[in-house]
Formats: sequence, C-alpha cells, structure tokens
Amino acid sequence: MQLANIHIANLDRDRTPYEECFPWRPLCDEARISRGEKSRTTGATESLASLEDLTRLFDASTVAATPHECVPIVRPIQAEGQVDRPEDLSVAVEFKFLVPYRPHGVAETDECRRHPPVATADIISNATTVTDADRRRLQDHAFRAIAATIRACDGQNAISSHEMQQMPQSQPLSAYWATHWLVKRSNSAEPSAAHPHYGDWLWVPVEINSPKLSWTDRAGTSETIRAVLRALHAGHRIETNYSCEVHVHVGRRDGCRLSLPSLQRLAVLCWLAEPVLRGVKDPRSPNFVHKYTWSSPLRERSRLAGELCSKQHLHFAEHRQQEQQQHRRTSELRAICRILASRSHVELGLLMTGEGRPYRRLGFNFHSLIKETLDEADRTELETVECRFLEGTMAEDVILGWLQIFGSLVQSALASAPRQEYAEVQPDLMLPPLLGLLEQTCGSQTTTTDTFVHLMEDLGVDRSSSAPVLAIIHRARRMSTGAESLLVVGDNSLRSHIH
Repeated sequence: MQLANIHIANLDRDRTPYEECFPWRPLCDEARISRGEKSRTTGATESLASLEDLTRLFDASTVAATPHECVPIVRPIQAEGQVDRPEDLSVAVEFKFLVPYRPHGVAETDECRRHPPVATADIISNATTVTDADRRRLQDHAFRAIAATIRACDGQNAISSHEMQQMPQSQPLSAYWATHWLVKRSNSAEPSAAHPHYGDWLWVPVEINSPKLSWTDRAGTSETIRAVLRALHAGHRIETNYSCEVHVHVGRRDGCRLSLPSLQRLAVLCWLAEPVLRGVKDPRSPNFVHKYTWSSPLRERSRLAGELCSKQHLHFAEHRQQEQQQHRRTSELRAICRILASRSHVELGLLMTGEGRPYRRLGFNFHSLIKETLDEADRTELETVECRFLEGTMAEDVILGWLQIFGSLVQSALASAPRQEYAEVQPDLMLPPLLGLLEQTCGSQTTTTDTFVHLMEDLGVDRSSSAPVLAIIHRARRMSTGAESLLVVGDNSLRSHIH
C-alpha cells in the first residue's frame, strides 16, 4: 500500500486539513484491532507499508530544527550492517528496596513478628547514635545475606559490592552483567518519615541488578525473576515506598548498541507512548515530581521537548479547542520528523536526554547513546535503553508485566532485516502501535485506561501480563480524578482485575 506524500512546510499553515496532516489516518482501522465486537484481521499488518514508506511522509530536510552544535563524529558502537532481531535482545531488571533491622535490645512489636520478621542488628544497640562504620558493617552483612539468598536459587550467581571489592583483581560492575545478580547500595531508597519505626529501626537501602536475560525465552526469564523475588520475600523483610524503583533495561545480548534505525523508531514510540505508560505514577506520591529519583518525562525535560516548545504559539492557551488539536497534530509530526532526522547515535541521545545532571536520565533513558561525549571516568553506561518510572513495588506480577510491556515496545521498534533474507514478507511491527498512539495523542489532551488496553493489544502484550499494571494505572487515575466509577471501556474481561 503506497502512502501519500506530505511536506513539513504545510504544517505551518494555521488550518491544515486533518487528512493532509494524517494521510495514513484511514489505515488506523486496518492496522489496529477493531473495537467492540470485531477482532484483529489476520495478516492486516502484512498489507501495510513498512516504516521506510512511512518516513517518506516526512521531508526531513524541511524540518525547522537546528542540529545540536558540537556533536562529535564518532564510530557507532555497533557491527557494520547490523540488523536487530528479537532473538538478539537481552533484558535486565533493577529492584530498589529497603531492608529494616532492629537494634540489639529494642523490643519487638507486632510489625516485627510478621513473616519474615525484622532481623536484629547485634552490632548496634541504638539507631540514633549509630556510627558510619557500623552502618557500613551492617550494609556489608545485609548485601552478603541477600546475595547468598539469590545463589540458593537454582542456577543463579550473585555477588555483593563488598565481595567485589575483596576480589584479587577489581572488576567494574559491567564485567558481571552477563552472569551475576549484583547486590549494592541504592542511592535513592530511604524510609518514609511517616513509617512508625522511621527513627528506631535501621534501614539498609538495597539495589539488585539482574544479569542479562533472554527476551525471546520469556517463560524462562519470567521463571528466573519470579524465583528470585520469592526467595527474597521469604528470606528477608522487604519494604518499599515512593523512593524505591523498578528499572527495565533492554539491549543486545552481544553487548553492541542497537542500530540507529532501531533506536530512532524506539524513540518515536517512547515519545508517543509516554503519556499512556506514565499513568503508573501515583499523583499523590512525594516522588511525583521526581524528588528522589531521576525519571522525568521526555515530553517535558528532553532537548527535543525544548526545541518543540520554542516553536509553540505564544497565545496557545487562548486558541479554540479545534486549533489546540491542530497544534498537537503539528507538534507530534515535528517530534517524529526531528527524531527520524537525527544523523548519529550521539545526536539522537542528546535529543532524548535533558540539560543538567537531574535530567540526563529521564523516564525513558537514552543516556547511554552519548557516552562517547563523556569523560573516561563517566563512561559506565551499559549499551541499553532503560525504562525507569515504575516505583514502590516488589510485586512479581507487576514487575513481570512491566518487563513484558517495555520489552514489547522495543521489539516493535526493531528495524527489520533486509527483505531478501527471508522467503516471506515480514510485517512491520511498529505500524500498529505508532498509528494508534498518533490517533490518541493528537485527538485528546488526556489518556484513559482504555487507551492503555488498546496499546497493549497493538504491542501484543497478553492480558494476564498487562492486568497488574492496568490495576495501578486505574487506581492512580481514580485518585487523580476522583472518578470512582471509571471503567475500562470495551474490555469486560479486565474489569475484574482493577477493582
């Protein structure tokens, strides 16, 4: 199917017709699930043009955006002619949580007696007078105990940061990423001042990084993560709050960087999907404005957002609703064009990161793409893209669901292998979520829980995986709007999971 051409110069008109801005709009019904009684048409995506056809809608040379100055010319960290396939992907997760200890001699409470009970720190008798040396000793003890718990899981290796320091030859954390769970200190996790034992318990902030795990062996990867989480919950008292996070990393198993076309496509999907997926953020959380963690939105804090903001009309708030919708359409097209016009990994990385230290890593984190511009001591980023705005949970179903969602987003963005390498035509995975997200972001200023359901369908995420995350989004939206009766429209099978 050949898509009509469009010139970006047309977007500067005050009243560009909807069909001219969106010549692919009639494809939405063909590319996505027909809502209600209809089901997905078998092979519908096979009749759609590839992303290369879609990008020809945009004349990148006419995009009114100035490339970043002083972008270095560097050799891409990828193999020449590299193709990214789903089987090439690895996934990894980070958990951040707190482990409480009761000082020696402090009386037990009902909370102490819950299973597993709060452990006693025999070396410390008073939480208010503890020394830094005693805290380090307690951390060493806690990290070693957690690493031992993980090693007790079948086939798993683990090492703590203290154990790494005692190795005969010191190795960076990245040296263990392929084989070991890493246990170290979390820089963000801290107890809530509202906790009844905030002042009289000792709190050890913990971060655990999983090794590289297979994306395509989803059953095996899920079972590994589930076994580790269950062992941790059974052997240690674990507490989480708004200062604790779950991060998901996706990269290549061979350690190379994803190709620029794959990353451009992923950046487009992340930009458009962000309003939907950030629905997991609790609006009542003290971390909603990222006081504890660095996970600000791309659409507010990235350099790309800054470029788009500079082109907005001065009196946008005074525009009529129809004009506001037209402005959103124009803005989304400019964002897509700017991303697809990036000429290198570094330029794309700069677009998708922000100015200043708190904004170098955003909720969708592309910071690893600019490591060539950093000092040698700062080049510690793994060659991954990271999703880092799920917080306050160690629930296995939520974590595994979030892993499937972000992994599916990345897989949908992969630049397909050359067609001649395959006997059959491969459907372009990116088109259904791209078209659906464009339809949503340009048609409304707000997102709803049914938008999340539609995105999951387009990404191919099964309902059992997405339902725990949907429950969080539904709860957060209900708290922010007070809409107690908000339902997922058109999907009765999921309603039982969100009440």
